[in-house]
Amino acid sequence: MANKVSKLTEPAGLYSGGYTSNIYKCSNNPNSNNNSQRGVIQVHLDSGEVYLQMRLSSDCPWYTARKYTSSIVEEMVLAGEIRIVATNKAEAWVAELL
Repeated sequence: MANKVSKLTEPAGLYSGGYTSNIYKCSNNPNSNNNSQRGVIQVHLDSGEVYLQMRLSSDCPWYTARKYTSSIVEEMVLAGEIRIVATNKAEAWVAELL
């Protein structure tokens, strides 16, 4: 069951021409039944590529966890901070799981 769904927003609100999204910070969910933070990523890709990047905290470098070339929905382990880098026109959402 999804606990929190958020769009990885584009600072200018255009979602095209290539952009780096604002940073999404995962919550530390006290209701979680496990020790790892899991979530669902949904990517809607019109053109170009999307790079899903994560890092444990603001002290860490960004790591490209996935590269998408088509729209997808998938479950994965989430790091503390998440963003996307889109090369053209795309949108993405993240949902943390209970």
